[in-house]
Order: sequence, then C-alpha cells, then structure tokens
Amino acid sequence: MIGPMVDTVRVLRKVEDQAADPDRYTGQRPRTWVADEAAHRGRLIYPSSREETTERDAQVEGHFLVLPPRVPVDGRCRVLVNEDPQPWELDGNPLPQRGRSPILRHLRVKLKRVEG
Repeated sequence: MIGPMVDTVRVLRKVEDQAADPDRYTGQRPRTWVADEAAHRGRLIYPSSREETTERDAQVEGHFLVLPPRVPVDGRCRVLVNEDPQPWELDGNPLPQRGRSPILRHLRVKLKRVEG
C-alpha cells in the first residue's frame, strides 16, 4: 500500500523560448523548462541516498514518486514536488503499476537529484 497522495506535483517540460532570439548559426531558439498549468497529487517516497566519488564528490539522491495513472509524464520531463524550487530529474520512463487485475493503478516514477 502506498498511502494517500499528499504531495503536490508540477510537471516541467522543455519548450522553445519564443521570447529569445534564434541562434545565429542554427536558427533555433533556446529551450527552457516550463511547468504545466495543472498540479497533480502524488506521493514522494524516500528509498535511498548515496554519495558518489567518481570524478567529483557529489550527493546523489534517489527517490520514487507515485502518481495517478493519467498524469502526462515521461522520461524527458522534470518535476517539482511541494513547492521545492529544485526540480527532480526523471530517471527513465514511469513504470505502470497494476494490481492483480490488468487495471492500471498508478505510475511509479524513479527520480534523482545530483548536488555537488
């Protein structure tokens, strides 16, 4: 059981910035992260946190987010949870979760945030 969906989730998508001038070499406008208008209910679950010491010392947080099945989110999105200004990256596409029946119950989204 995942418990009640008590967290507010806003999905961010990367879109072309219409206010910016196009790049003089490619002709493309830069892209920026924009939040969807609708906020969704979800539940942030704190499974792990680890420290990486490969090329730099970094704190890598790994969490899971549970969302209703109809939330439009994919691996190219980012999310803001509970008005936290630091967005979370999606670590792959959401995983559909089903019970004993074929009915889709919720989405399980793996998140990560790297600091340092």
